[in-house]
Amino acid sequence: MRTRLIAGTLVCVVAATVSHGAIQVPAGYEAGVLGQNFGGGFDYLPNGDIIGMYVDTTGAINSYIGVIDANEDGTPAGVEVKYDFGGNIWGAFVKVSPDGSFALFGESSTYKVRRMDLSSYAVSELAPTTGSFDGAYDLAFIDSAHCYLSANPGFGTTNKIYYLDVGARTLTEVVSVEHTFSGGIDVDDEGNLYYLKNMGIFPLPDTGAFALLKFKNEDLSAALGGAPVIAEERAEQIAILDGGFDVAWHSSGYLYVSDNNHGKIYRLSPLADFATLSSDIQGGFSILSIYKREQPFAPDTWMPVKIAAAYADAFGGPTPADIYQISPATPALGLMTNASAFTAGDRFVLSIAVQPTTQPFDAYVVLKGPGVSYSLIPRGLVNGVKTYAAAVPVLRQAVTKDLLDMHIPAGVPAGTWTIYAGLMPGGSAPSPANAFELDSGGITVE
Repeated sequence: MRTRLIAGTLVCVVAATVSHGAIQVPAGYEAGVLGQNFGGGFDYLPNGDIIGMYVDTTGAINSYIGVIDANEDGTPAGVEVKYDFGGNIWGAFVKVSPDGSFALFGESSTYKVRRMDLSSYAVSELAPTTGSFDGAYDLAFIDSAHCYLSANPGFGTTNKIYYLDVGARTLTEVVSVEHTFSGGIDVDDEGNLYYLKNMGIFPLPDTGAFALLKFKNEDLSAALGGAPVIAEERAEQIAILDGGFDVAWHSSGYLYVSDNNHGKIYRLSPLADFATLSSDIQGGFSILSIYKREQPFAPDTWMPVKIAAAYADAFGGPTPADIYQISPATPALGLMTNASAFTAGDRFVLSIAVQPTTQPFDAYVVLKGPGVSYSLIPRGLVNGVKTYAAAVPVLRQAVTKDLLDMHIPAGVPAGTWTIYAGLMPGGSAPSPANAFELDSGGITVE
């Protein structure tokens, strides 16, 4: 099931950015480095770890596909090599299918695309039965059986986007953009395609040399059905940019664009800086990947959502290539459920995260539904409003735990249920107005 935040945590979020070491991110977010160069492309696995392609520009180490720990569970302890290319190649992309069963990875040495089964890690070539992977640059899954492929055939100045049927291995051209180089792509949940047009002059392009374009799903479907290939004139221009490399869509409607010339990650629309490298670091960001993109990526929310960006300095500066990972900072108090809608018999898990506090408190967790209220206590659920924990003098360590794990019983009133969790000063009345930390939100019972 999808996990989902059931709250709007009551914290003050300011627009200013705060420093997190080598990268500045907005208040309410935190950033770290993963200590790995996956400059040939990478993507998140279903468990939150990252699979990517190592590329050594010196040729001293064979290129490989490996897995690293990105979910902070300590596994794997180092890089697990899953496929060795047997030589040095230059990667194009690594993309995990939406169902998590396989990954596709391409490289721009021979423009081959390979498929890796993510249960056995067996690798096979995905040779097209129609068309060619010449100039393959980026790939975006529509679903686990179909993709869009961005390519720059012959390393020219026309970028083509193909519809790829993974099973049939057929390519159908749907978009052609003139006077541009290779461009990153992504797809939203409605099937619209986002494309980063690049007329930049390496390493520092002219002002306004990049454009983020949107191609509508209905136009793409028409082109797939035999209508003329879509030209740039039929796209919606979302923004003009001074730099860019990759684009990633999030369910909030925001688009994130990496800039490998100016050391920034942009969020739009509207256009704004989301992350910026410190002024003493050269280089910029290339590949982007979002984990759990269907969930809120908001400041101070207890969610597993993360955005990862590859960093590299094309001129070999002192800062090694790496992956920066940005996530919402853990709130003082956060609730999460294993789903947002339930029917009788469904498993319902309610989890909580609480940060340390020196203020004595009483804790409450209340489930309020149509005409009825239940309090969660350590032994289960009871009617009315009862304390979960009383007269707690201090909480010295962060606590993350499942508070409730049950199956929805038959006869539960259908409709919207609101869940409240609050920390009250010791001995005060259990009112939201008295809480010094509060989280609340809703689920539905159908």
